[in-house]
Amino acid sequence: MLQRYYTHECPKQEDRCPPWLFSSSVKTITINARGDTVADKPTFRSVFKKRRCLVLADGYYEWLREGKAKLPHLYELDDGRPFALAGLWEGDTCTVITTDANELAVRVHDRMPAILPIY
Repeated sequence: MLQRYYTHECPKQEDRCPPWLFSSSVKTITINARGDTVADKPTFRSVFKKRRCLVLADGYYEWLREGKAKLPHLYELDDGRPFALAGLWEGDTCTVITTDANELAVRVHDRMPAILPIY
């Protein structure tokens, strides 16, 4: 499904993250859940049964380490169409479900979001 990627100047963290992420009341945030274990892991087991969601996106970033630097790579569809990522939600947070990387994404990382087509 993903057809291209390119390196991209990434916005400041404060510009791409929700404000509650920087709240001192948030202790631990798990932003990814492995699709092959999400139903069994205690962290996600009950949420997986009751609070599944779609996370709409028109792209996602993956980070390539080169020495001490981390280079952002933006993945999106050639035609710019949005797509849905499989997710879980609870309260004000959501978690993206991941799967093994496809042939394009594996160049940068061994995992990628579980992408569902929008018709």
